[in-house]
Amino acid sequence: MKLVMALLIVCGNLFAATVSVPSEYPTIQSAVIASTANDTILIDAGVHSLPAATLVGYGPRAIIGAGMMQSKIVGNQTIDLVGGSIVHDLWKDGGFYIHDGFDGDIEFSGVRISNAFVGILIGCYGYPNCTPQSDDTIKVTRCIFENTQHYGIQCEDGHLVVEHCCFRNSGNTGSQDNAVWCARDQQGGTLTARIRNNSFFGGRTPYVYVDVAAVFRFNSFYQVTPLAPNQPDGQVDQAPVYGSPLFVGGVPYDYHTDAECLSVLIGSGDPSMPLDPDNSIADIGVHWNDCDPNFLPVELISFTATPGDGRVALNWSTGSESNVSHFQIGRDGVEVAHVEAVNRPTGNAYVWLDTDVTNGQSYSYTLTAVDFDGSRVVHGTVEATPRAVALPVVLTLAQNYPNPFNASTTIEFSLPEAEDISLRLFNLAGQEVAVLADGVHEAGRHAVQLNANDLSSGVYFYRLESAQRSIQQKMVLLK
Repeated sequence: MKLVMALLIVCGNLFAATVSVPSEYPTIQSAVIASTANDTILIDAGVHSLPAATLVGYGPRAIIGAGMMQSKIVGNQTIDLVGGSIVHDLWKDGGFYIHDGFDGDIEFSGVRISNAFVGILIGCYGYPNCTPQSDDTIKVTRCIFENTQHYGIQCEDGHLVVEHCCFRNSGNTGSQDNAVWCARDQQGGTLTARIRNNSFFGGRTPYVYVDVAAVFRFNSFYQVTPLAPNQPDGQVDQAPVYGSPLFVGGVPYDYHTDAECLSVLIGSGDPSMPLDPDNSIADIGVHWNDCDPNFLPVELISFTATPGDGRVALNWSTGSESNVSHFQIGRDGVEVAHVEAVNRPTGNAYVWLDTDVTNGQSYSYTLTAVDFDGSRVVHGTVEATPRAVALPVVLTLAQNYPNPFNASTTIEFSLPEAEDISLRLFNLAGQEVAVLADGVHEAGRHAVQLNANDLSSGVYFYRLESAQRSIQQKMVLLK
């Protein structure tokens, strides 16, 4: 699964190689030296020491762990990155450094950074013979910064995007330190900053100099200390915090929208819960996050219900997900199924077929994400009314949906009369790998759900056979 994901995300290069630490190479640096530009380095679950690591002089890599709670890198040594690098799903004790006019976008997702002097440092920061000149983007999403001594993120070059992250006690050492710092240094520096939908818990506020074009929206603050009065003016420092919507408050250090707005609550979508844990007006419309590394919300893209003859097909897709145990499906207030979560940082498509329904009766379905710690978030409700349709006139086998798919997909076929049929799955070598249906089936439309957890990625064929006819379709499994 990791191999396929890596091949899909690393710079669009489907021929990039993958190496593993420590199963193939004992350290990250030895894997860097042995690999080539745009290769993927997989960090196995476990605790790994880091004497030193740098990509400078070697070219970009994708460094991907087994999860921010599974792959931990200790030693408090900084990892030096170059443009085009990707860091996903690991826990780093210490920070990352990007400098000297990096060429190519850099992406962090699902990374937990603890006890660093600076979590992510971008720019020259006083280094000699260094000219900040990048017009590329540093994107930091769904990451956790905790107990960083000076800055969670210090950016002096490029375009910074920080979304859906959590900062706990970041920028907590001196009066001039901040959770996020964006400024142009004497040689140029940061061009733009977009800081949205983040939680700041303890530590100090973000700070953006007035000469940096910034978007600062829908962030949550709790027990956050504003900058010292002697700091230069910035777009984000002491109350009121500027942005859209405008924030008020700051007594003591609690920023929120005005009293008439109450709570947008974009994350939970529940206007009946206007207060957050400090009993103040809920902060700026994000789902409350106290920086527990086991809590990263699901980003739901869509949730639909498609009625059929004696069935309702539920489809939903996510933009990202992590540390989710399963999705619970409720029908008319009663739990009827749960679907295991894939926990892919880039999201996934799901399908579940309800055949325990009556034509002509309306049903209401609710989708709930359940985390491993038992916490639950309701993501939406849809309605559908199944209805009878005319019997098919010929035997048919439909294309599976979704396709390509990961983990599960649905195959539908139609019979004009009761028949003895078989529906089987084959790999590219023609070997049978699963029997999906076998025996006498009544006339009408039928649906079979394939669970492919035990299958490897690749192309498969499924074949419907009866006494009179054989039909075959192709499907693609991507894990």
